[in-house]
Amino acid sequence: MTNIKSFAWKNNNNGEKITLYLKNIEYQDLDIDIKKYDEPISVIDNVNGNCNLASEWKDTSKYKDRTSFEIIDEKCVMKITTSIKNPAKYELRNMKFSGGKFEITARTETENSILTWYALNSNNTQVKEIENTSHSFSKNYKTYSNEDFETENEYNTIKIAPVANEITYELTKFLFYPIIVEDLVLQYNLTIIKEPDVILDSKGLHWIDSSWGNTECEFQEITSSMDCSFIGKKNSWPAFAFKSDNNYNGGTLYLNMKVLYPDQNIQILLYLREGSYSTIHVFRATTEYADYYFDVPTDYEYAVYRFAIQEASQRDNVYYFKNIIYYPPYIPIPIKDTTTTTKPSGTPTPTQKTEKDIYYDNGYEVCSPNTKVVYANNEGIFGEEDGNWCAILKKDINECWSILHGYPCCSSNAKINGAWGIEENGDKCGNNASNVCWAKELGFDCCKISESELGIAFIDESGPWGVKNNKWCGII
Repeated sequence: MTNIKSFAWKNNNNGEKITLYLKNIEYQDLDIDIKKYDEPISVIDNVNGNCNLASEWKDTSKYKDRTSFEIIDEKCVMKITTSIKNPAKYELRNMKFSGGKFEITARTETENSILTWYALNSNNTQVKEIENTSHSFSKNYKTYSNEDFETENEYNTIKIAPVANEITYELTKFLFYPIIVEDLVLQYNLTIIKEPDVILDSKGLHWIDSSWGNTECEFQEITSSMDCSFIGKKNSWPAFAFKSDNNYNGGTLYLNMKVLYPDQNIQILLYLREGSYSTIHVFRATTEYADYYFDVPTDYEYAVYRFAIQEASQRDNVYYFKNIIYYPPYIPIPIKDTTTTTKPSGTPTPTQKTEKDIYYDNGYEVCSPNTKVVYANNEGIFGEEDGNWCAILKKDINECWSILHGYPCCSSNAKINGAWGIEENGDKCGNNASNVCWAKELGFDCCKISESELGIAFIDESGPWGVKNNKWCGII
């Protein structure tokens, strides 16, 4: 039964004019409980010791590091850093909704900061975004429930943003009660994993090799890489392929690789259980190891179980793989934007060009002094100004580690307290002593970018992180 919104009296007497006299109109509701909302869908997965984004949701924010999870006082806390320019967005994977309500328990360090909810359709820009209720938050945890909204439009994404500045919110409960208009259900049993599925690492290939064509792959223990030689012939499409017994859908396929000949096309193929396959990306790799990320689409009838990396130019080539990892959609990955791959330059850089010249040639401005790092890849280290990426120069980082955190080094007049200090004017600064380590108070050692096996591997609200001797270290 649907909700009753109006009544009408209709004249069906062949167009003859009739006058209706009404003395009283009374409506009496039946004593039944009409279910308006479906069961709540939690954005936070905190069941059975988990603490991450629930599998029903996909983080579609521009910057993926704006959402993080942490166990605080034995509770799973979801931290969301959001702003008008860069709002947090979460898409329901398998359904659409025409309305609903939110219920959250949250706090923020910024007293009286106002957070607003929006609904939008990420697949149809013709559907106008709708603004919903706003709430004022405080430093203490409180439970908020918005006024419900119901429309005739179809949405699949919720967006949350403050009315001003950039604010970080901490949530222990985040529920959405949808009015569902479409519910897509997987037709197979999905394999749920708690950690990323490592396909290839320094120990070798963990999935089953299912390569074909003139492909010869051999794991090199000395270099800890899988080296694949392809002999290209006309109408021949050799590929390094691998499969799993698990059933996956959606997510991201990550490669760390390089090639012998960079001017040739590489295809990433995805295979479903019933035998069909599709090309999910075509790209060119560089002659230096670089990170590449590819979106894995969802199929509701058949599971993903196999991938292939194919030499698509039908010519000879050699690929070198250090890491291949599958990230399911509910496990975050340590990069800024998963919708794009690393952009290879493909052209040697003239030795006479400065670091600033190289960034300008690639379309990047240089950041203002003390700009905080937000992303790093094989092209360089980047901050953000006015909604655009900008380059942080190595010379600035070498002068002071705290540049990466958005603060200058302390002067001789600053009051020092561990890794940080306060200048006479109240500004925060970094202690540039040789033995300083900002990550110590978090239980980790520090390392230089050059010492990290992955460079800057991950950035969170504490700062940039690397990996040394298979352990996380704070970058200085």
